[in-house]
Amino acid sequence: MTTGTPKTRTLALAAVALLMALICACTAPVTRKTEPATEPFQVNTIITDIQDTIRKQADVLTADANYQNSLDAHAMGAITVTVKAGGDVDTVYDSAIEAFWRSKLTPLSTVTISVTDESGKASSRGTGVSLLDPSTKADLTAKYGPRPS
Repeated sequence: MTTGTPKTRTLALAAVALLMALICACTAPVTRKTEPATEPFQVNTIITDIQDTIRKQADVLTADANYQNSLDAHAMGAITVTVKAGGDVDTVYDSAIEAFWRSKLTPLSTVTISVTDESGKASSRGTGVSLLDPSTKADLTAKYGPRPS
């Protein structure tokens, strides 16, 4: 026994069909264009290269870099540098940004750089640089060229 008018049944069938289409659309696989991630064994080599690049500068006493790509720290590079008393903090800072920018770390969304003068009397410089910010990305591309792929 069926209930309702033919018009009601037609509307009900249309609603069910619409609901099924909506469910299918929401569960369809999503494809995103993402950069392939740097292999874990390559990360240590790249970070060591960045540290060595910075440590070779005349004013640098220490340089410790790392990279994390986890739920807590997504695609973050960091380096902490100590320069000699009176050392050129700004040049070392710029070199650190360049070293990360030119590296093949992928993905890389933020770089945190801290450069401190060992005397504590001179200036120190530290900041997080978002490589996803279009303005920052354009500035770094103009200054150092495009990031390696």
